[in-house]
Amino acid sequence: MKNIFLTSLLIFCFIRVTSLFSQDDGWEEVSYKTGEKPSCMVSSEKFDYKTENFLRVLIGRNTNVIVKVHNTINDECIRCVYINPGESFEIKNIPEGIYYLKIAFGNFWMQKDFGGQKCEGKFQQEVYYKKGDKLLDFYTVKTETGIKIPNFELKLEIYKKNKKNEYKSSQITEEEFFK
Repeated sequence: MKNIFLTSLLIFCFIRVTSLFSQDDGWEEVSYKTGEKPSCMVSSEKFDYKTENFLRVLIGRNTNVIVKVHNTINDECIRCVYINPGESFEIKNIPEGIYYLKIAFGNFWMQKDFGGQKCEGKFQQEVYYKKGDKLLDFYTVKTETGIKIPNFELKLEIYKKNKKNEYKSSQITEEEFFK
């Protein structure tokens, strides 16, 4: 098996967001373990257990991250994971297809439950939303010697004073991230 690696470093200036949440309004801080899907996030959670591929995401020590994997054909979010600072996670068994990533960076994840029918969640501080420009091709390729299974690795790190951005992505709004 030959691995295909996407190794990038995301560097940008933090955008500070003043906290507009309070526990009096029903918002509460919620902690997640790396690899968990926040309960307020919508994704179809599709797997292909016959294909042992992965997207490995490594996070620097300065932020929490939520990574959403979207299918380019129907824009469906097929996986969503929370990753804590300084940790990594492998999103495994991704169905064949071409995908792009939506990424939310921030600290202090807050959630509000609206009577069990609706839930909202968002980072409270140092919030930044990105959509990856690079498409991830998870189609297997048959060769004379066997089958090549694509795997990707993405390294995300934040530096407050350096604006260099090696991970090709576009800034998106909060509303676009949660679509």
